[in-house]
Amino acid sequence: MSTQARTRDRLRRQGRGAAFSASDLADLGSRAVVDQALCRTDQLSEL
Repeated sequence: MSTQARTRDRLRRQGRGAAFSASDLADLGSRAVVDQALCRTDQLSEL
């Protein structure tokens, strides 16, 4: 599973309106990879 997919799944499990930061997703990959996954997820309107 891609980092983007794992990021999206993690955020969906937290529920709508939950606060998070990139450091909450640090176990999914490097900061740069997590930042890119968040950016792409946002661009696809999945956040």
